[in-house]
Amino acid sequence: MEGRFREDLYYRLQTVPLPLPPLRKRPEDIPLLIDHFIRKYNAIYGKQVRSVDPKAVRRMSAYRWPGNVRELERCIEHAFVFVKGPVIFAHYLPELEDGLPPPSEPFTPLKDPVGRKPMLDRNALCSALDRCDGRRQEAADLLGISRTSMWRHMKRQGLI
Repeated sequence: MEGRFREDLYYRLQTVPLPLPPLRKRPEDIPLLIDHFIRKYNAIYGKQVRSVDPKAVRRMSAYRWPGNVRELERCIEHAFVFVKGPVIFAHYLPELEDGLPPPSEPFTPLKDPVGRKPMLDRNALCSALDRCDGRRQEAADLLGISRTSMWRHMKRQGLI
């Protein structure tokens, strides 16, 4: 057997599509996947890693995972190469920078040049909108402002 799939398999798989949201929309799956990958790489590398530090898990939960589950797996494998004990700490993980601050960090409003009203910069607005998939009310809540204020800031920054 050559290990290849029959050509008609792809057509059969399309009979029942299984939509799966990206990992960034299912952060509750991250700890379960981490446990799975720990078991897998313990067997491959012959290590006795038991867990990941809660700070590292929070850091991974805040990341947007553009590479989805495969990227998470590579992240855990990277940590396995460097970990010396039974716990994976954040410094064993590769850089997880995607330009967005973690959700727990509030955005800091900037002062209007005239000094009257606080003004959010364009990057803060875009980051909040991106994190909330364009939902303005959620982005406004994340920024700690009303939806009307969100609209005014977006208009002032030329986003609408």
